[in-house]
Amino acid sequence: MSPTSPALRLTLCLLGLMVALPFVQPIHHRPLPSFYEEWLAVMLGSLAWLTYLMSRPSQLQIPGIVWLPGVLLAATLLQLLTGLIQIPMLGIFQSGFLLWAALLAILSASLAQQLGRKKLLRVLALSILAGALGSALSAIFQRLETPLPGWLIMPTPGRVYGNMGQPNLLATYLWAGLLCLIHFREQQQIRLGFVLPGLLILATAIGFTASRTALLHGVVLLCLAAWYRPATLDAALWRQRLGILFSSLILVIAANALSRWLPWLHTANQVDAFDRLRAGLIGSDARLWIWRDTLTMILDHPWFGNGVGNYAYNNVSASARAPLDASTLAGCEHAHNFLLQIAADFGLPLALLITFLSARWLWRTAQDIRQNHDHARSNELLCALLCLIVIHSQLEYPLWHGEFLGLTAVMLGLLEYRQRTLQLPRLLILKSASLVVPLLLTSLFLDYHRLDQNLIIRPAEIGDEAHWKKRMQVFADLSLHSPLAPYARGTLAVLMEPNHPQAKQQSAICEAAMQLWISPVLMTKCAALRNMNGQTQAAETLLQLQRQAFRSQEEQSLIDELWQKWTTSAKSTYVSNTSNASNKNATESAPVPKETLHESGR
Repeated sequence: MSPTSPALRLTLCLLGLMVALPFVQPIHHRPLPSFYEEWLAVMLGSLAWLTYLMSRPSQLQIPGIVWLPGVLLAATLLQLLTGLIQIPMLGIFQSGFLLWAALLAILSASLAQQLGRKKLLRVLALSILAGALGSALSAIFQRLETPLPGWLIMPTPGRVYGNMGQPNLLATYLWAGLLCLIHFREQQQIRLGFVLPGLLILATAIGFTASRTALLHGVVLLCLAAWYRPATLDAALWRQRLGILFSSLILVIAANALSRWLPWLHTANQVDAFDRLRAGLIGSDARLWIWRDTLTMILDHPWFGNGVGNYAYNNVSASARAPLDASTLAGCEHAHNFLLQIAADFGLPLALLITFLSARWLWRTAQDIRQNHDHARSNELLCALLCLIVIHSQLEYPLWHGEFLGLTAVMLGLLEYRQRTLQLPRLLILKSASLVVPLLLTSLFLDYHRLDQNLIIRPAEIGDEAHWKKRMQVFADLSLHSPLAPYARGTLAVLMEPNHPQAKQQSAICEAAMQLWISPVLMTKCAALRNMNGQTQAAETLLQLQRQAFRSQEEQSLIDELWQKWTTSAKSTYVSNTSNASNKNATESAPVPKETLHESGR
């Protein structure tokens, strides 16, 4: 088949869109703020795999790195079979993501073998650069408080985060775009005159994020560039690389600090990265609290881990046992460190095995790269991009976001030299299986869209009890018939107001939701419902646990206020906080369907 066949061109196009579009889409709604970009990344990656099969390849290249998602996939499936995962649907979702990542690495390696590494990397780098420039413009518009519609730019009440909803994620992606810009310049594919505007846009936007991770990225990249000069890079281009990285770091440092002195930006309360760095050094970084409690969780279950999806709930117990004078961040969903997260989820033996195998893979890959001078520039870019992900993964959880996981899998497959060839005698089975995935994803999108739209309270519906009950019925239906059932039950638990007549039903919903969503409000609600059902000791135990875990004055006051409210009121209406404030005429609670009493899969 010709390398320029329509199917292969479409595959390249879809892969390019996968590393650009999910990062610029602006919709982030609860209960899953990252749903739309992750769904978009998985859908585009799955379609790219399907179109590649349509080109009728005779073989696939299996890169050695597939052992990493493969080991984690096997461990996740084992936890599912042994019942260690309290909400099985989370284990199924993680298994799907890991399988998808492995297939993307295979697809990347196969395309590199068939089309050439340089061509594939050119497409990916151009897409990353386009996505980064789009993200940078959205961040700049946010900083300027430009009145643009929400379907174009995500609104922000404080720190700048573009359309990603998280400043550190944005900073990492913008640095990736800047590295691609440098790569194209060194490949003589763009003139210096075009580099400077791109540099100004990207570096300024990175500075606006006020991200300490952004500073770390810049310092590490500059040090690496100064320490190592590739043999294939002439002195002029090397000095130009150092100049671009140094100028970028200066812009990152200066952009936000200088903009605070411009009165027309309305940024009196805006902080920069150095403000946050100083505050973190003085008052200690919250990551240190998270890592401390994560170590407690690891020591509680050192051999087989706490189970996928169980981190947030077990983190509350760990936070409650922190030193009495220590601060906590109870209910945190991730360890903010890749290896600590693996150890907490799967146990120390698997974390040590992954560390050893990763180090071995890196050593062998580095040797292969040094021996291959034909793709030196491509390898430098790939290594620099992966360096950003590795740094970020020690401080945050980018690989738990589908769009970053897909990007990383494609880069790893492209970097791999040691591959095995798998013959494909029967494509029909693979095509049929690959065709099922977009259909399942479409169904999942429709379910989440129903959940999302029914959470929106329109002005004309405020105070309309019929509409409210109809929405509650939608959530109850999704809790029974959708893969998103745990989130639908969680929505019911958050929105319902405890009352004595329905306390038993509400308690079952609340207890299931508490395994997924952790907050002082929900845990106090569950404790109050236990108390209403006569489980006084269990209610006191849960109340005491969260008082020990949630230690800020605001959290303590909220717990006491809600406990007093729900244990002294005779009646409560089954409405959300927003609707309860405006729905003064509601006199009857919305019914809780009996079907919602089914367990959420524990």
